[in-house]
Amino acid sequence: MRAKAIFLSPAGAILTLVSFFLPWAKVSCAPVVNKTVSGASLGGALWLVLPLATGILVSFFYYAARRCVGRSRPFVVVASVASLAVILTVCLSMAESAQTGLSGIASNAVGMRIQFGGVATLCGLVLSLAGALLGRAQGGPREPD
Repeated sequence: MRAKAIFLSPAGAILTLVSFFLPWAKVSCAPVVNKTVSGASLGGALWLVLPLATGILVSFFYYAARRCVGRSRPFVVVASVASLAVILTVCLSMAESAQTGLSGIASNAVGMRIQFGGVATLCGLVLSLAGALLGRAQGGPREPD
């Protein structure tokens, strides 16, 4: 079972790449404005998530072709943690700016609902990280299942 866990890394990276463009949140301001945003539309530092997820895929398949998948682990761990840190930083700064409020708008008139794309992006990064940490690389010492 642990030998197959290594394949969670590319699966998580693919989920992250696809989910980046799906709706992350629905923002509403009173009854007038409703807007759905994705990682791509939020932009800024979030664009780092795409090359990092692509790097996870490239490093995994590069080392898989050479039959030493275990060598991709350090990059997968660093890329996953860095992507999660970027998303966390952006979300915290958004939450902080929402708490300060806008002039003339009551804070209870502004709302945000998390959508599928945001959750799936986080799940993809956690899957990549889990695959790197839990998977047994080919050619390594055999562990009991």
